[in-house]
Amino acid sequence: MSQQNPRIPGETVFRTLASATYALLFLAFSYSAEAEVVALKNEAGNLVVPVLVNDEIVLGFIIDSGASDVSIPADVFSTLLRAGAVVDADMIDIQRYKLADGSEYDAQRFRIRSLRVGNVEIHDVIGSVTPTSGELLLGRSFLSKLDAWSIDNGRHLLLLNESRKGGRPSGAGSGIRVAARQTVEPAQSAESLFHQTLAFLLTGDYLGNIRIVDRADCIVETRHRIWPEAPDLVSIIHLNKVERDLSSIRAVSDVPKNRVDITLRGEGVVEYLERPAFKSGNVQFPAEPAHAASEDTITLYTDDVERVRRAWDYVYSNGCRGSKSAF
Repeated sequence: MSQQNPRIPGETVFRTLASATYALLFLAFSYSAEAEVVALKNEAGNLVVPVLVNDEIVLGFIIDSGASDVSIPADVFSTLLRAGAVVDADMIDIQRYKLADGSEYDAQRFRIRSLRVGNVEIHDVIGSVTPTSGELLLGRSFLSKLDAWSIDNGRHLLLLNESRKGGRPSGAGSGIRVAARQTVEPAQSAESLFHQTLAFLLTGDYLGNIRIVDRADCIVETRHRIWPEAPDLVSIIHLNKVERDLSSIRAVSDVPKNRVDITLRGEGVVEYLERPAFKSGNVQFPAEPAHAASEDTITLYTDDVERVRRAWDYVYSNGCRGSKSAF
């Protein structure tokens, strides 16, 4: 007995006929060779694009550059959870959002592991859950990760990563439909930006597993999974105890990946919480008691050391102070 994929409320399934494919290929030749050309469907005056979510299911999204996140209505989100397309580990936090009419609501934010439009796939996109009556919106948390994008309204085509040499307009100026009724903006966008920048600085991932324990004293909890079988390595980092003149950010050429090492120095700068014993394969690892250290090195696997330095400067110019050494 064959299994059928679960149906999702509001799901739009796109089946392209051969004749339409030939027409689309013909139109694509009029654009830059670097552009990915995707056919859009006009539904009740809205241009809708098919998007593959987490390699699981195709949904029809309205392109909305006014929406801060990729927005998914609560009923669709619930079905994604039941189908296993979204799991508990993808949850980030609860964020307060403000609608265009001034009303506010609390929404669950979550990590979308991948979104694919045509042959363009973007990973680690922030999504938010809107009320059940909302629409599927492809917002800035996806669009901002593209090198370039634009819409041909006349031909109902979406162009992704198009070369800018052709002088075509960016998406913001292309006259696309903006869903003012559903457009949402974070009520606390500055704190959200701070949290994401801090996550990148401490984990190398804007959606990294961190928790701000004390915002005023810049105390942050980070969690790392060293091996699949191991319990999380939990550390508490005291950013205000970091002696900035003794700490460093250093790019390292390494195999198989280049990296950036951030060395934090300062009295009690990091606390490691107790970790129970565990077994990995045939190897038994002993428990580690809780302890503090005056030095900690964070390794980020990235070539962009300047981005790391900008994140460091941002964190220490938005509430975190650090300290100076006594010598």
